[in-house]
Amino acid sequence: MEEPVDRLVGKIVRTGEYCSHNYAGNKPVSRFLFYGETDDCRAFNEYAAEHASIKIEKFSPFEDQSNPSASKMPRGAQDRSCIIPALGIAMSNNEYTPNFLYTYLQKNIKLRYQKINLGIVAACLVGVMVCTGVWGWFKNIESKELNKIKTIETQLDFYNPVVTQNSLDKKIVEAGKKAGMINRYARDFISPAVINEICSLTPEKISLISLESDFREDIIQNRPSNKKTTRVKRKKSVTIRGLVKTEFTALESALTGYVLGLGDSPLFGEILLRDKKVETQRDSNLLMFTADMEIL
Repeated sequence: MEEPVDRLVGKIVRTGEYCSHNYAGNKPVSRFLFYGETDDCRAFNEYAAEHASIKIEKFSPFEDQSNPSASKMPRGAQDRSCIIPALGIAMSNNEYTPNFLYTYLQKNIKLRYQKINLGIVAACLVGVMVCTGVWGWFKNIESKELNKIKTIETQLDFYNPVVTQNSLDKKIVEAGKKAGMINRYARDFISPAVINEICSLTPEKISLISLESDFREDIIQNRPSNKKTTRVKRKKSVTIRGLVKTEFTALESALTGYVLGLGDSPLFGEILLRDKKVETQRDSNLLMFTADMEIL
């Protein structure tokens, strides 16, 4: 029996060291109280006292020398062992597990619920903080927009013209004068504008020979049959003649690119190539062309 007794005594000693370290502030265990069938085994008690190096005593909770009428412990070891469950239940405390009423499993479940509750509370706090931040951001935007509205309203208070028929007539007359001035400027400076646009869009490999334009205004025709006059709208146009100086294989592509460039100008409308032919001068090929362009 020496080997199992030695293992049992080792477990008792290690349990005492664990309780001393975790529950008694590292205060060493002063004695072990044996109760039940073990306290009736003299050899086991002597072996435990020798190997544990700690005082071994019997546990007698009901023996009180000052009270002769106190309850006495049963004499038999088996009868005394039946009291152990009652004492264990009476001394059970949820702070220390395991015990008869509160197991490790129940304690772990409670800790898990506490962690879940803490997580829910933390998530709620984070949600409240996010909602508070969003609310503050919207309030800041609202405040800025209200300040803008106040600024605009203040400016409107200083500028509050009274709209009347005379003021409208005056604005209409002023607008008509501005439109007439713009049309006059466009009519007076259309010639240099056309020349400048053509010159700026003409590359070095294309030379212009002549430029003819027609800027005449609309003409009015009288009809004797019905004694009415009609205005015939004339399109403003310009005709250019030029030649392309480049390699023979690139004559057509150079002319096409030039016409497309003129067509992209906002000043010109439809462009028509009336005539083009290839001529040879001094051992070089030239492409002569004539183009009619509408002026918008």
